[in-house]
Amino acid sequence: SEGNGTTTVGGVPDITLSSPNPAVTAGNIVQGSTNNAIYRFDLAVTTADATLNGVTVTTAGTYAATDITNFKCWYSADATFSPGTDVLLSTKVAGLGAGAQVFPSFTNQSILSGSTGYIFISADLPCAAVLANNISVDAITTADISFVSGNKSGTAFAGGLQTIIAATPNDVTVPAASVANASSSVSWTNPTGCYDEVL
Repeated sequence: SEGNGTTTVGGVPDITLSSPNPAVTAGNIVQGSTNNAIYRFDLAVTTADATLNGVTVTTAGTYAATDITNFKCWYSADATFSPGTDVLLSTKVAGLGAGAQVFPSFTNQSILSGSTGYIFISADLPCAAVLANNISVDAITTADISFVSGNKSGTAFAGGLQTIIAATPNDVTVPAASVANASSSVSWTNPTGCYDEVL
């Protein structure tokens, strides 16, 4: 509509779902690490601005819920995952076993007409994540994404298998020792990251 020299865009947005093939390349994820990208899909918007208000992904693999600290859903304006600058839309911390992962308390994200929004799913792992367990994300469908309004179309691909590998332990810091009659006392500051004993 146009009036007093102001033009506004109306209509229902058209949203096209796509992804690379595979959505994320198969690889390794390390015990005790954060923000491991395990899935990506793209949303191209035309006709009018769209507002994304929900995402569900389905995970699979040999992993157990205890191998995951959380899943996160992110919005990026480009095809590169950058946790320091991308927008965190939701964090899921419960019910993390294989199956449907419905992201709670979702922050609505606007995607402007004529642009593409990139959605990344990441996983944080505890130090106790079991070695050689793996996780993947099934191909997302238009039924798994919701908008305030919009005509959805398109398809995406599954993500590559991510295999849990061992963390590299760090050394202790500030080692010290004192000597007394027939005894010695040693001390240190525990290392950061994953470890289960100090030699």
